[in-house]
Amino acid sequence: MSVVCMMTGQADGLFQRAILQSTPLGMPQEIPKEASKKVSAFVKSRLQSNPYMASTDEMLKLQTQALIESRRLGMARAFWPRFGEYPLPEVSDLEQMVTKKAGTIPILIGWMEDEATAFLPMIDYYAYYVKMPFIGRVFRTIFNWSYSGSIFIWPSQRLSNAYRQAGGFSSTLCFRFRPQGSTLGATHCLDLPYLFGYPVNWKHAPMVQGRDNLEIIQRVGEDVKNLWASFISGDPLKSSHYDVAHDFSSRRL
Repeated sequence: MSVVCMMTGQADGLFQRAILQSTPLGMPQEIPKEASKKVSAFVKSRLQSNPYMASTDEMLKLQTQALIESRRLGMARAFWPRFGEYPLPEVSDLEQMVTKKAGTIPILIGWMEDEATAFLPMIDYYAYYVKMPFIGRVFRTIFNWSYSGSIFIWPSQRLSNAYRQAGGFSSTLCFRFRPQGSTLGATHCLDLPYLFGYPVNWKHAPMVQGRDNLEIIQRVGEDVKNLWASFISGDPLKSSHYDVAHDFSSRRL
């Protein structure tokens, strides 16, 4: 989301191309200004020292306190861009301002097929319904499809289409591989083992547990890293959609 914010006109010249991976473009983005001011005042009142000199433990404790206070005030997210306050535009102007960059900043937009499975257990009523006999599995599937689509996938696809229609370069990348033995599927952050580290660094991660999963990710990850490296270095790519499953595939857009 931070990259999208920087593409609204206040960071011209800071970067020449952008990768938007698992961007929650579909989240409700209006933050009540009065509640936001109250959370800011709350945080300032709890600071015991200069924030630049505070320890990691102090800042983590303060973060938890801010989250609790924001929930008390009815804010879903304490840490979210404050659109409509300088230097950010109003939410209603966001897509238009981003697509203005179509002619100058190529973008690569990626998402996970099952983004939501990492977040659904945090939703209060989700745990109640998913444990219900017979319908729990169906509820989980539908809720995952709806949440992943509306928050991550469909808005990313719309932005990519709008960007190309405005004359810009935009390719898309979908991670579809669901590790065998994992209940999380192609979940949020499963892209990281494809891009960073080695299998030994990820062997204890719950999202990749199961036979041969890391071997598949390491093999296909070479293609993912090559794609990212080619895009970053400015190689002349065509607007395409890439699928990351048991193998790496692509098609022109």
